[in-house]
Amino acid sequence: MHILNKPIITERSLTHAKLGLYTFAVSKNITKKQIRKEVEKHYKVNVESVKTIKLKNKTGNLWKKALVKVEKGQKIALFDVTT
Repeated sequence: MHILNKPIITERSLTHAKLGLYTFAVSKNITKKQIRKEVEKHYKVNVESVKTIKLKNKTGNLWKKALVKVEKGQKIALFDVTT
């Protein structure tokens, strides 16, 4: 089972990323603890906190979004769009 389905790259999520807050679509039955472990393992960062939100898409299917805050000075390169 995939824990992190995909990163969410939008104008708003990139603005949040500058503040150390990264957004991911995650499996809907995954816990915050599992999300923390997966982000730390996959992206080699230290996670301060995880917030989750359950949402419905246009077809009515449930999905879950995770907002992951990393320690100050650390970043996830995938969200870095500086040139």
